[in-house]
Amino acid sequence: MFRTLVILLTVTSAVPASAVSCYAESERYTRDGAAYFDMGVAPRIPPAQQRVFSGLIERLEGEWQGEGDALYCKGSQSAPRADSRRFESSLTVRKTGEMVIRIDEQRGYSDEASSRVTHVTLAIADIELLELDAEHMVAIEKYRRLGMNDVSNLWEVVHELRLVAGGLQYTTTRYVNGLLSSHDQRRLQR
Repeated sequence: MFRTLVILLTVTSAVPASAVSCYAESERYTRDGAAYFDMGVAPRIPPAQQRVFSGLIERLEGEWQGEGDALYCKGSQSAPRADSRRFESSLTVRKTGEMVIRIDEQRGYSDEASSRVTHVTLAIADIELLELDAEHMVAIEKYRRLGMNDVSNLWEVVHELRLVAGGLQYTTTRYVNGLLSSHDQRRLQR
């Protein structure tokens, strides 16, 4: 019974895309204020955590299939509109170097005939690990990207990967200049 309860709590712990508010402030933005925009250097990962990271990569490697929900924020901050969409996901996770994980995703949306391909590379030297154990990782990457009118925007992307009951939950939350712009949740099986 205890094992069933733990699995149930783990499976239901992810925040549904519909519960996410457009343009909500990042926890880090709320906490750090103006210092949030300082890029800084990702903290060094101790050797013990590097071994845990490497072990998790090995468990994540391979092909995953499933479905997901996406929330895209549109409109102005004073009049936000949430565009929610369901999609099918085909994900490949592989180790591409020492302490580097690459995630390739092809997704097809149920409301249109097109598909989208994305590639994410998480190098331990470039990310901040907030949580890490043998079955779970929360990593943050921050970078600058030119937006409209050549204005530099700060992107914060939170990746959460969790192995649960023979499957994988992969959540990506993107903030632009400290405000939520999109949130994707995937439920995948091998």
